[in-house]
Amino acid sequence: MSDLPSSANPLERVLGVLLKKRGPGPFRNGGFDRSLSVPTTRGFRVAGWIVASAIFATSLIVWYGVDHGITGPITPTGDSWESATPAIAVEHGVFGCAYPASARSSTPPLYPTIAGGILAATGSLFDIGPRVHASACPALGQRANGTAYPEWSFLLTGLVAWPALLAGFVVLLSVSGRGGTRFELLGTWALGAIPAIASAYMQYFHPEDLLAMGLALGAIAFALRRRWVAAGICLGLACCSKQYAVLAAIPLVLATPRGARARLTAAAGGTGIVVLAPLTAVMGKGMILSLAGRYATTMNGQTLVGQLGLHGDLRLAAARGLPLAIAAGLAVFARRRFGDELLAPVPLTALVAGSLILRLVFEVNLYSYYFLAAAVSLVALEVVGGRFRLGTVAWLVATGALYPPAYEALVPIQERAALFIQAGVVICALALALGPLLRPAPASSLVPASVSTRATPNLRVPARSGAG
Repeated sequence: MSDLPSSANPLERVLGVLLKKRGPGPFRNGGFDRSLSVPTTRGFRVAGWIVASAIFATSLIVWYGVDHGITGPITPTGDSWESATPAIAVEHGVFGCAYPASARSSTPPLYPTIAGGILAATGSLFDIGPRVHASACPALGQRANGTAYPEWSFLLTGLVAWPALLAGFVVLLSVSGRGGTRFELLGTWALGAIPAIASAYMQYFHPEDLLAMGLALGAIAFALRRRWVAAGICLGLACCSKQYAVLAAIPLVLATPRGARARLTAAAGGTGIVVLAPLTAVMGKGMILSLAGRYATTMNGQTLVGQLGLHGDLRLAAARGLPLAIAAGLAVFARRRFGDELLAPVPLTALVAGSLILRLVFEVNLYSYYFLAAAVSLVALEVVGGRFRLGTVAWLVATGALYPPAYEALVPIQERAALFIQAGVVICALALALGPLLRPAPASSLVPASVSTRATPNLRVPARSGAG
């Protein structure tokens, strides 16, 4: 029988049966999980971050070797021109050339501006592209000239996104009570090995996805501590990094108590204005078009929405609008079900994870790096919840096998079985994420008692308050 009360609605009953807890096992609330709750020393914790970064670097090297050969040259990858064009323009001070119509970039301006600033600050060591002084825009990193841009120096600037992702992940674990434990070690190591993260570098080059996800995790952490302004700033910066961050912003805003919602929303909107207003003034309307993400849905694929044969604004509304609407509905449902208990580590992380995964349900096309947000949020949910479910481990392995960061291996899956992937892998991810929302754990179990307060003395979750 289901653990859900008799008052549960039909949807809750159906999903409750599918997600019913089967009892303790080697990867669920057993000795394995208890052993991971043991605190570690501060030095061992820092060493764990270094190991996680080494795993991340090794993953990049291995996957690049699979695709290009270990001794192969570092060459432009996939969509690197999307962020290369504005970054090179920023480097050389020709901001009006950042988003030319011919580039058709869907990369928001925050990461390219950071990358361009790094290139400019490092001078000749990382100098790429011609020194431009004329008013006319040169062919900087455009797709037609992609063989010339970007060079290895631009590709290396993408590594700045990894520390942002790692920091957001660690802060969330610290606030949830898992920081400074073996759970954190295993979680950060798993993070570095996620194939979708490697794909964002080696196959398509979208480091802005890592930056956005790190900021989104930071926003969850600040929300758990009732630091609404800080959470709003993280959300604003995340949305300036990648469009999908709106799927994290909507549930966080709706989960916030009414008294604090205005502060969080104002902080997020104000941050967006501070970042985007001056860039719009110097970069022009091309940057606004990039924020809309229109160029990311230009071709119908074999996914559910792709096979509907939609075009133009209708296709954009289905692929981008439906996930936002359902995420809002999911947040309202969770808020009514949990009340202020929603602002606890497990349910709030589950809510954001489920919202992010909704993107994959309605995408026109599926690419390996699209699974980045889903994979990271599921790993975060496992660690925050104090267990590693076999289902999540199997899901990570399956997505890595079906969508590896190697282009030639990906093409058959991408072009011939995308609908199958959605029906199987994506729905399974959604079930894994929404499980805690349909089967709420007791409030006392959301922060494990076995975690030593000495390990995280200043990061305890404060008492819940409806006033915010």
